[in-house]
Amino acid sequence: MFQLVVITLLLMQCCQVATRLAVCKVYNMTQVDCSGRRFENVPDKLPVFVSYLDLSGNLIAEISCVSFKGLGQLKGLNLQYNELSVTRGKPFSGLSTLEYLDLEGNRLAAIPENLFSDLKNLKILILTSNTLAKLYPSSFHGLWQLNKLRLNRNAISTLPDGIFRESTQMTVINLDQNKLSCFPQTALKPLLKINEISLNRNSFRENCAEVGLGHFTALEKLMLSGCNIQDSMLDNFNFAQAPTLHDLDLSSNNLKDPDAKLPVNVTVLNVDGNAISAETLAVMLRDLKLLKVKSLNLRGQFDNPSQITNTTFKGFQGTNFQKLDLSSNYIYVLPHRVFQWLQHLTTLTIENNNLYSLSRGVFQGLDRLITLILTQNNLSNITQVSQSIADLRQLQFLHLNFNEFSGQIPPGIFETVPSLLVLDLSDNSFTSIHPNSFTSLPNLQFLDLSYNAIQYSVPHAAFSFITSLQTLNLTGNNLGSWIPYFDGAQPLKGLTHLKGLSISCLSPSIWYSYLRLQ
Repeated sequence: MFQLVVITLLLMQCCQVATRLAVCKVYNMTQVDCSGRRFENVPDKLPVFVSYLDLSGNLIAEISCVSFKGLGQLKGLNLQYNELSVTRGKPFSGLSTLEYLDLEGNRLAAIPENLFSDLKNLKILILTSNTLAKLYPSSFHGLWQLNKLRLNRNAISTLPDGIFRESTQMTVINLDQNKLSCFPQTALKPLLKINEISLNRNSFRENCAEVGLGHFTALEKLMLSGCNIQDSMLDNFNFAQAPTLHDLDLSSNNLKDPDAKLPVNVTVLNVDGNAISAETLAVMLRDLKLLKVKSLNLRGQFDNPSQITNTTFKGFQGTNFQKLDLSSNYIYVLPHRVFQWLQHLTTLTIENNNLYSLSRGVFQGLDRLITLILTQNNLSNITQVSQSIADLRQLQFLHLNFNEFSGQIPPGIFETVPSLLVLDLSDNSFTSIHPNSFTSLPNLQFLDLSYNAIQYSVPHAAFSFITSLQTLNLTGNNLGSWIPYFDGAQPLKGLTHLKGLSISCLSPSIWYSYLRLQ
């Protein structure tokens, strides 16, 4: 009888736990998902074995010292997008094993002193998109193992001295979109292992103290986009003192004719959205012997088409640029051999311009170019484009989508670049495919012809020469009930490597034809 009573009590207890968790999902007995349940409080009596708890998307407005009591094995806690504005006492006490804490999208206006002091093993802390304006010197004390901290999209105007005194293991900090008026040099000084600092879209003033970037001996990436930086302010950053810095973002500032010394080892430089001419930038880099830059972003730099001449990039001769982005300018024509000075270029992006034609030889000198992106222009002559890239013997990726091409895709197109692996002709107005359109592209693996105006039948030999083709996209055309058997042959015959086929409005026979090849 006694045993029966004990068993009954145990069953009742199990049923109570099951009832509490009925509205949550439990995975592998260690992960509990209570997201989006409209809870106004942290559910009580959660299983003590849980290692990951997801409470995101609820209505929790307050947490206290008993909210997570007994969850000593918790390693991940997600509280993002609640209504959290009040923390009473030390709600995270007892969570010494916690490694990940996400508080994004709440209403926290301040971080109380020693709020996280019990989280000795926390590695990632996310406080994005709160209303944080008040931080104390001890707000982050106790976070000895903190590696990544996200404070972006808040209202922080100052960082108290000593706030990161105990977070010396930090490698990444994000302070984007706050109200900082100067680089927080003193507050960040303890972070000797910092690898990435992001301060995008703060508004710096002119009379800030000098920044000793040389102090951060591990710094590799510095993001300063949209910080209202002017030419006269660049010297304050002492970029030349940062020998490890290789990725620098100065985009969307007020730079016009900067003469400050830039990091000697920078390999990625973003200056789009400024008023620096390519000629000025070339002179600056040449005079400073900055020859290690591999990626240069000049999006939106040219508001006058006449700014692009055949000597525009002459100053870059001898540099190691591998990537050049000229997107979102007003370029409608490119002069002959305009890129001849950029012999190391592997990726060229000229997206979202007004190009209506490309002359033969325009890309001469780009012997190492692998990727060419000409998306969203006004190009209409596919044969002319094919002739213009005749010198690009190493080209593998060609994007011509969202242009003005129409009519039939002519025979032998792009025969001068048999190395092509990817060809994107989508979102144009092609109406038909010639049987020999792609005969010269035996290495092509991806072909996108989607959203054109290709009518009904496709020649049976159209794709038979592309023996390496793995993905073919014909979605959004007017193929109707395309019959795979045409003149006694199959349009997909020979495509033994084909893994992806996307065609709208297919008859069952085309699927049968495709499946027989698998």
